[in-house]
Amino acid sequence: MSKRRESELKLRESLTEIIKETWRCFACSQASGEAEGAEGCLRPFVRSWYGKGPWFFPEWGGVKGFFGDGGKRRAMFIAPRPSTGRFPDEPVKQFYGALRDSGFQDAHLTDIVKCRGEAGEPPEEMVENCLRYLLEEAKLVKPRLVVIVGKSYERRLRKIAQRLEEELGYEVSKEVIHHYSLRGRWNEKCREDIRLLAKKYPANESGSLHS
Repeated sequence: MSKRRESELKLRESLTEIIKETWRCFACSQASGEAEGAEGCLRPFVRSWYGKGPWFFPEWGGVKGFFGDGGKRRAMFIAPRPSTGRFPDEPVKQFYGALRDSGFQDAHLTDIVKCRGEAGEPPEEMVENCLRYLLEEAKLVKPRLVVIVGKSYERRLRKIAQRLEEELGYEVSKEVIHHYSLRGRWNEKCREDIRLLAKKYPANESGSLHS
């Protein structure tokens, strides 16, 4: 087995552990006063059944999604929260296609808030509850380029990107693109943003950035 393949498998195992951790987390439901006790063991099933549990960008259409290692650009795309649509809906299909066409198929795709819920900006409490998972991801992927997905969330996400830098111990390049979904439809501006990113940050074989 090649060293690269061995590294990919190790990363996948570690990221899978993060997924498992989120299914065991009930910080947000406890804060909202959900009952504890015997019914607690049913909550993962209930959350899954109603589509309210954790969600991570799947591998699809040649794009690695949550299991991406960053690729040659060491890129990490961070959106505010999971899509409320059924995967793969049209905006996500187009988003994945734009990433693949611009050479970001191996980028690490993630959300700050891990559980599905209502559309819109997530409450600060949910962000804080989920931040530790994002920091774990960053330590595993070791990004050099952090791409904020969503112009309207830019201020909050840039602060979180700074937290990532503190955790990583080095500076990262930070960019912001339009969110891939605009009122439930594909946002064409997102494709152009991704195309410009690829032009601005060509990568060499070692994975370093040239901007």
